[in-house]
Amino acid sequence: MRFLMSHDLRHNFYLRVLLLVYFASLLLFLALNIELELFRYGLTPSALIANLLGNEELFIRAKDLTTLMTEIHVNLFLYPLAQLTTLSTLVHLKMSDRAKVIATLSSTVFILMDIGGVLLIRFVAPWTAWLKVIGFWGFEVSMFLMVIMVLGYLLGKPQGHPVHHG
Repeated sequence: MRFLMSHDLRHNFYLRVLLLVYFASLLLFLALNIELELFRYGLTPSALIANLLGNEELFIRAKDLTTLMTEIHVNLFLYPLAQLTTLSTLVHLKMSDRAKVIATLSSTVFILMDIGGVLLIRFVAPWTAWLKVIGFWGFEVSMFLMVIMVLGYLLGKPQGHPVHHG
């Protein structure tokens, strides 16, 4: 993560192109993640409950524990990794430190709500489905906004003089 040391990432053409490609791919990931979430769990509390706990009337079997843990495990890797890269670039934007801290904390809380909501529905109480719904959409929207801000930064004109590292 040497690029964190650069004052303005836009001075390094290779790094700039690399980050533009990464963040364009991340936008595609976030868009496809909505479809995946719809397929795996559903996007409403009632669909979440039916898919996690089962629904005899709709002939839906409860999600087995192995599949559930695998999905949680993958999300616990992908979501924070996407968040880390985004926030590592976001720190270079001209915005207040308070806004950067809020972006960091809110996206982290949304990840925990998303993952925790699944576990709470399955092992505690179905009404916690709202926690999962808010966590998922909060993560999606916060990441989407941060990625758009970062892409705007990367497409902008570099400021100041390039910093050389030896």
